[in-house]
Amino acid sequence: MARDDLASAAIRVQGLKKRYAAFRKPLDALLGVDLEIARGDAFGFLGPNGAGKTTTIRILATILSPTAGSAEVGGHDIREDPMAVRSLIGYMPENAGGYPLMTGQDNLLYWARLQDITGSGARERAKSLLATVGLEEAAGQKVKTYSHGMKKRLLMASALIHDPDILLLDEPAGGLDPQGIRFFRDLIHGLRQKGKTVFLSSHILSEVEQTCSTIGIIQKGRMVAVDRVEAIRQRVGAVAPARVEVDCDPPSASTVQLLRQIPKVRMVWSTPAGILVEAEPGADVADEITRVLVTDHVRIRAIRPFEPTLEDAFLSLLGGAPS
Repeated sequence: MARDDLASAAIRVQGLKKRYAAFRKPLDALLGVDLEIARGDAFGFLGPNGAGKTTTIRILATILSPTAGSAEVGGHDIREDPMAVRSLIGYMPENAGGYPLMTGQDNLLYWARLQDITGSGARERAKSLLATVGLEEAAGQKVKTYSHGMKKRLLMASALIHDPDILLLDEPAGGLDPQGIRFFRDLIHGLRQKGKTVFLSSHILSEVEQTCSTIGIIQKGRMVAVDRVEAIRQRVGAVAPARVEVDCDPPSASTVQLLRQIPKVRMVWSTPAGILVEAEPGADVADEITRVLVTDHVRIRAIRPFEPTLEDAFLSLLGGAPS
């Protein structure tokens, strides 16, 4: 790999393996993971429960040691220079935490001291972050009084206390209501605009689709796919049936028969709003559907070809495995 490519990579993982010791049989959580994430990218890490997402993030955060393989974060090897890695990353674990008997502000000041931020600089940084995450009014309250969503916001503020270049976020919006989910989505967009690299593990596929430009899908400790979101959709679209939804007046039986005779069309269904047409993968039949309906004087209100979603891609690549 060229030197410029190495310099542009925020995270590089090669052959990463992790085996957990167990009483009866060791558990292989990672079986040779390879990843490369460019600086400034937002990477969505997807997979079913137990696939290895959290293990990977904890290794990158230097909390766990890999059994084999290598990983670099910001150009620093996680084994050889873990302190340099920790200075570059902001890590947000899945479980909402914080020290319950300390206030939100004191939690942030504690994390600031661990990053060698002290004095008025620490207080100003804590105050600014509490306002950013919407906890300004709760700054003096003990964390044990915080709701789940407030604890999540405090964890994010803790991850940002030293203004890190790379964010490792494990289910940041897990268990939140739609307002909380939107808050984290907007915050991540803002971090990307500042040039931060975001490594995001999430079960909320719609949020990953709106937030991340690149995704990786892991299953049983192995990477199933790593690519740009649009490229993943195109892969699925090439093998999934093409569908076109038409909002229109109810067509006659003869019109439906004509639609079924369009080359590559497989099926036509009636829907409350009109019809749904399924065709062979990759087929572009929208124009021909429109021609048939107009010729038969069927009033069309809207026609929408279905684009594969990230959820479609996820389920297709995992063989329908639930998340």
